[in-house]
Amino acid sequence: MALDDQSNGKIKFGAKSEFVRSLDRGIPAAEVVALAERRGMKLTAGFVYNIRSSSNGKINVNGNGSLRKRRTVTKIESAEQVLRAAIAQIGLAKAREILDEVEETFAGH
Repeated sequence: MALDDQSNGKIKFGAKSEFVRSLDRGIPAAEVVALAERRGMKLTAGFVYNIRSSSNGKINVNGNGSLRKRRTVTKIESAEQVLRAAIAQIGLAKAREILDEVEETFAGH
């Protein structure tokens, strides 16, 4: 739990939001609430949804002080990342064999 400087038991400002953002977005809100409770924070599912939704497309200041829009990952980019990870795991030669088989299937052979 992130306490304020005076250590009077109060949670540091922004700690709840930081906690929600630190977790995988795939974790259901109810589980996030339960995890937070174990750490001494009181959250609601609505709070979790609000923090997660406000994190989409938020404008941030990057290292050089200029503004940039946070980019959300599209399903295509996500699928490409999965494919790249699979290729890295099975090796390029085996991946080429598989892609050749897929290509033949699409071509109707």
